[in-house]
Amino acid sequence: MAVTSIHSIRATVGSAVRYIIDPDKTINGLYVSSYLCRTNSRGAAEDFTHIRKNGTGRTEVLAQHIIQSFKPGEITPEKALEIGEELCDRFLKGEYQYVLAVHTDHEHIHCHIIFNNINLCTNRSFETEENQGKKSERAWAKLRNISDEICREHGLSVIEEPQKSTGISHFERDMQKDGKSWKEKLRAKIAGIAYYSKNLEDFFKNCTESGIEYVYKPNNKYKLKFRMEGQERFTRAETLGEEYTVERIAEQIEQIQKLLTGVNNISEISKPETSEIPEVKPAEKKEDKWADIRGMWNADMMIAELESAGVESLNMLKSFMWNVRHDDDHTD
Repeated sequence: MAVTSIHSIRATVGSAVRYIIDPDKTINGLYVSSYLCRTNSRGAAEDFTHIRKNGTGRTEVLAQHIIQSFKPGEITPEKALEIGEELCDRFLKGEYQYVLAVHTDHEHIHCHIIFNNINLCTNRSFETEENQGKKSERAWAKLRNISDEICREHGLSVIEEPQKSTGISHFERDMQKDGKSWKEKLRAKIAGIAYYSKNLEDFFKNCTESGIEYVYKPNNKYKLKFRMEGQERFTRAETLGEEYTVERIAEQIEQIQKLLTGVNNISEISKPETSEIPEVKPAEKKEDKWADIRGMWNADMMIAELESAGVESLNMLKSFMWNVRHDDDHTD
């Protein structure tokens, strides 16, 4: 069973590629490949930039990031690399540069694919070429269908569903089966986004990039509301809980930034008086890599969201944030 997701990269290609080709995750680069570009972060960023200079339009998107995760114990790294390359061949059709890396550092083996946002043949953006029309014609739907097709051909399990398309992603369907509501999903994603946002403005930008629409009207009675892709109506921030009002989100971002910029004593960061987050104890004989933030605001949800994106510890997050701000590639 492979679950897929796709999202845009607007910050730096170099940092994104550097993360996916990490030797510790790919067995010293053994499970890394590329198409019409170099596999190192500087080289890939430069090669992508060269093609983007010929692009039409004014899109701010630099690249796209695909994640294809497999069921634990069902696939080997070698087979995952083969399937990842097949996915690129069928989905990208030889028209986009890409770097592919298979991560083996989790129980569930997964592929990361970063590909240029500009088509090699037409010089048009990926959004224009592949992400228009009905929901069933959008990139995430086409990606899911191709991935399922390849998995069936290789004898891997897939998530079976009715023939009629509902426009609901695998993640959304799994959440529904588990009885989890839109509000629960929003809380988890908002908490994760707040964790890596530098300020409120950056938070709103990251919401948009993560597929969450927002409406912010500071002079209205209800100042802020959100809507995820596939959700019919907006959800007012107040209905998510007190911790999700615009004021509390701004406060929490400030507290998180203090922690990331050198506040090592968690007691220096005030906790909401109304917080009811239960105490989370690390597993026996296992280091808790998130110990410094346990008990802080919606720590459990933030940690879950970050780990699902491949960020495994507070130190890794700090390193990632430093790289984003001081990218030594000096490239787009």
